[in-house]
Amino acid sequence: MVHFTDEQVKFLKRINAPFDGSKKISELTDDEYFRLDEFIADYFQVYGIEENDDINDAGEMCESIIDVLSE
Repeated sequence: MVHFTDEQVKFLKRINAPFDGSKKISELTDDEYFRLDEFIADYFQVYGIEENDDINDAGEMCESIIDVLSE
């Protein structure tokens, strides 16, 4: 079973993502899962890419969360 790391959970809380860490990923409803996935994708597009198209630290964290969600 795949879990978010403590660092990922802290990041999700800091950006006010619709996930508080109280549930395991496998316990999320479809709606909760898709809302979180969409939130992270949107956050990545707005805050995760620099003007020169390089991925910053926030973008790397978003990518790692998307990887966990896709497993």
